[in-house]
Amino acid sequence: MLGTNSITSVVATPFCTNGSCGFNCNAGFQNCNGIPGDGCETNITSNPQNCSSCGNVCPGFGQATANVSCSGAACTFSCQGENYDTDNNPGNGCEQLDSPQNNHGTGSPGVPTNLGSHDCTDGTISWNGVVPSDSRTHLPVVQNFNLTRDIATLVRDDGEINPAVQIDIRDSATPRDMVRLLSGLYQGKWLSASSRNVLIGAMERCRTGTGRIRALMPGDVRVAHKTGTLSNTSSDVGIITGPDGRSIAVAIYVTGQGGHAGRDAKIAAITRTLYDGYQVENGGYRVAVQH
Repeated sequence: MLGTNSITSVVATPFCTNGSCGFNCNAGFQNCNGIPGDGCETNITSNPQNCSSCGNVCPGFGQATANVSCSGAACTFSCQGENYDTDNNPGNGCEQLDSPQNNHGTGSPGVPTNLGSHDCTDGTISWNGVVPSDSRTHLPVVQNFNLTRDIATLVRDDGEINPAVQIDIRDSATPRDMVRLLSGLYQGKWLSASSRNVLIGAMERCRTGTGRIRALMPGDVRVAHKTGTLSNTSSDVGIITGPDGRSIAVAIYVTGQGGHAGRDAKIAAITRTLYDGYQVENGGYRVAVQH
């Protein structure tokens, strides 16, 4: 016989038919351990090891990196901290750790952690893992970049490689990816409005490289830019805004040209060519990639 107290406590309804005892489980409960004495002991609406039915274990249950629960007879799954389910297989939990944490990278500088289509959050910074749409990296926009040295080491090593004949990918970004970064900055994708304005304002006040992007621009054109100079190479990247309000993001890297003056003149000429070319086209914001 079933004890009345045990049946009452585990939401089972007892019955007696033709001298045989039995019980029916109330809605949301099941006798998953097969022991009649404790009635319907399992709440299948909230038990992750018996979710919606006996023996239905929620994927990822028991994995240390995952938060797994059963709510309303449906399994829920989320990742803990900066662990991510990049293979879309909850069964093995959140197998990818963004390490070291709080920097959106792996232990190898410049190599992004692949987080698939998952978002990542570091403190107050939240980036989607699929920006731009063809990227599957844990970075907001720049894929082809490398940061391996501090500024002192970079300056110390300057000159050991001639960029006119050999590409040094250390501490670099491609012009295309630099333009993507500038475009997102201009469009307000990466920073808050106040932080964006601070950064663009600083770029507008930049007074280095007067012979580069700024050199051949009409007086009513606003330029926000940042220059870079190393042995036998010069660069200037920025945002050019014309009097009609349209803006162009440009990233121009130049090597050789006989010296600083020649490189500056080349950057200025490329910039003016881009600017003039966009003046004859209709439309809104456009992006100049690389020359």
